[in-house]
Amino acid sequence: MTEPSLEESEIPLAPEQHDVDEDSSSSDDEEGPNWELLSETLGTSALAALKDHLSAPKKFHDAAVTSKISTKDEIPKQNVRESEDEEEATAESRDRPNRSNKLELPKNNTEYSKKEYWEERFATEEEYEWLVSYSDVADQLRPYLSSPQTRILVVGCGNSSFSADLYDDGFPRVINIDYSETVISTMRERHSIQRPSMEWLVMDMTDMSELEDDSFDVVIDKAAMDALMSNEKDVWNPLPA
Repeated sequence: MTEPSLEESEIPLAPEQHDVDEDSSSSDDEEGPNWELLSETLGTSALAALKDHLSAPKKFHDAAVTSKISTKDEIPKQNVRESEDEEEATAESRDRPNRSNKLELPKNNTEYSKKEYWEERFATEEEYEWLVSYSDVADQLRPYLSSPQTRILVVGCGNSSFSADLYDDGFPRVINIDYSETVISTMRERHSIQRPSMEWLVMDMTDMSELEDDSFDVVIDKAAMDALMSNEKDVWNPLPA
């Protein structure tokens, strides 16, 4: 004789089972199925399956509640403090100008040749050093800077500290040009008191007609030409203007 399945059998439950309130369902003396009567109706396997089925929801509920309480009570105060510190640092970084050499690059290199790109960038960026700093090349430059009277032109100066370091090294006759009005205004204000003889001019390096011929002994271009030629396939054979 085969054991009847749960679907084939009627499971007699105690009358009180349908009226059990949620608040009283967790008590130790609550009334449930009449296991003695069920054991006579169901086989061993079906009875065991029924017991597992009825006990599973409560086990799951107890485990979930325990996990929630444990998680709430066991969060280390140190981790909470670290999280708050990270949020404060993020807020500060949004308000602080970019002084590092880590920044988001444009999607296309040709952006470097556009004046609009630099105006937008210089509006928020405080300082960026392209390629090398003055200290990196000072020994190579000094033989060409014969005296403090050497007239020096720095093209595409940007917001680099190169010119200021050059000035502080004993070469004060420096004129800086850039076609970004934003960066020239910023740099002029930044250096006007400590380096009064250094000049800052809004000027396109491809049109320096305002400057007299033979008015400089040394011209320094650190990365401006690279930016202007970024849309050329071959910088040594540029496209016709």
